[in-house]
Amino acid sequence: MKRCIFYLPYKLPEHCITPGQLRPKKMVQAFRDIGYDVFVIWGYCEERKELIKELKSNIKNGYQYEFMYTESSSIPTLLTEPHHYPTHPFMDFSFFRYIKRQGIKIGLFYRDIHWKFDIFKPSTYRKQLAALKNYIYLTLYKYDIRQYKRLIDRFYLPSLTMADIIGSKKLKNISALLLPGSDNLSVKHKDYSQRDFTKKPLNIFYVGNISEHYHLIEILKAVSRTDHCSMTLCCHEKLWLKEKEKFEPYLNENIHIIHKSSNELEPYYKEADIGSIFFENNDYMDMAIPFKSFEYLANEIPAIATTNTAIGKFIETNGNGWTIPYNTDAACELLNRIIKNPELISEKQCNCIKVKQENLWIARAKKVEQDLCC
Repeated sequence: MKRCIFYLPYKLPEHCITPGQLRPKKMVQAFRDIGYDVFVIWGYCEERKELIKELKSNIKNGYQYEFMYTESSSIPTLLTEPHHYPTHPFMDFSFFRYIKRQGIKIGLFYRDIHWKFDIFKPSTYRKQLAALKNYIYLTLYKYDIRQYKRLIDRFYLPSLTMADIIGSKKLKNISALLLPGSDNLSVKHKDYSQRDFTKKPLNIFYVGNISEHYHLIEILKAVSRTDHCSMTLCCHEKLWLKEKEKFEPYLNENIHIIHKSSNELEPYYKEADIGSIFFENNDYMDMAIPFKSFEYLANEIPAIATTNTAIGKFIETNGNGWTIPYNTDAACELLNRIIKNPELISEKQCNCIKVKQENLWIARAKKVEQDLCC
């Protein structure tokens, strides 16, 4: 039997809802689906320590592992305990060195580089963290990068633009694209050849963040101005209460706000005609691939994205939706064109079916296998 190691330097909650929680579980299952016995190491430091001992015992007893796949945390590796103190500063990367000495290749997925952007730099981040603590975080993010340069064989990114922002030639040379995956859901399609949007309005669905880089005012403006069109916006209730003031001027009876968790979204996906990943252009969106875009794809829902963003380029290449400039007029024009020509959704839906099969989670697992087993 083929064996691999899956390493995560933090503990996952029992019920996973965020991309950083969902992706590791999806990847573990994908490795199992392609035939691997996966030795999973995750949890808080003491839990990882015990699992590392068990793995080393397995290797000593002759077990062979094809590769190790790992994912970074959104905070520095040394601070992933609940209290965020570096109580085990040498454990994780010492283990990486041990794996490397065994001749086992390591592939690491680097989730995000939010710490590289102005909003997270010391001059603007002090309101949330004391200056010293902020300095420690930034120093330890850079420490992670130094360790990756020494220890890993493949540096996986959601967008290759991230490699330029990180600024390491070594990591850029070993970088590879690893997008979120799609679940292989069974989807019942609507018949758009007979759809009359004057009787049942076009339904736009958005689920996810509404703060920081996720500026989506223009789609709200467009929906509120478009006849026979509605939008369902799903976000965490606490986040909505914090951010709603900036959205309220653009809300009307066409727009519905809901607060549901991931396991409650199925009926909303079934009712959706189009997914929205229509965000304002900024440096972050130039390299971000929202996890939700592949949830839309899993449900075979075409999406509207912004021209010249990373996800917009994906959609342009694959034809599983539409890309337009980030402004109200462009969004209104597209929505009215779709309402007058419902068959446009059917055309994009056909592309979604094809693109989905090319981007299942098992395809991600097979790519890692191909990269690290050669």
